[in-house]
Amino acid sequence: MAGNKYYSAGQHRGNTGEGQLHLKDDNVGEFTQFESAPRNLLGTIRAAYERQKVSGGIQ
Repeated sequence: MAGNKYYSAGQHRGNTGEGQLHLKDDNVGEFTQFESAPRNLLGTIRAAYERQKVSGGIQ
């Protein structure tokens, strides 16, 4: 996500390690690849957590 054109690494002054993704009515269609069915949501969140842990994004 950090490379997405709608991602802003500086959410506010003094920002450290956080950012925001600007989802709007006119760009939400560009994020369909990240959708997860409700019944798969918990597994999707856990898989993302494990990917971040392995890549060093979570300490």
